[in-house]
Amino acid sequence: MCVCACLYARVMCVCVHVCMHVCVCVCVCVCEGLYCMLQVMSIARIQPAALQCESHPYLIQSKLIAHAAKYNIVFQAYSPLGSPDRPWAKPGEPSLLDDPRITQIGQRYGKTAAQVLIRFQIERGVCVLPKSVTEARIKANIDVSECALSDLSFTEYAGAGL
Repeated sequence: MCVCACLYARVMCVCVHVCMHVCVCVCVCVCEGLYCMLQVMSIARIQPAALQCESHPYLIQSKLIAHAAKYNIVFQAYSPLGSPDRPWAKPGEPSLLDDPRITQIGQRYGKTAAQVLIRFQIERGVCVLPKSVTEARIKANIDVSECALSDLSFTEYAGAGL
């Protein structure tokens, strides 16, 4: 089910007038699923530049990412840390930041669980949109360039829903 009620509300175009009659359009499509994206692509006069959707190891979105790539649309992963502070979280729901498999990977590389989750998306070629209000966490979130998880780190857990 799509987040937005109206199909046209899902595609937001921002036009920037560069000079006189030149208009550069940037479209961002925000939706929850392949069906929504197919609907938007079938009627969009301007192809969306980005597709923003929740994605993390509990919600991989592989088909959606592949479909976005097919159209050269940047996939932006929001909630890559699983939104641990979301108000609708139910007691006992698993937390990505506390998942022992993710913390083990972090220990192996000397990184925090958040850094592992961010690096996971980067290695998949996904644009990552982590949220933080703490300066130290923001700096730590940026410090993911020197570790590479591509060996067995996440592939060993892929069959287990992670």
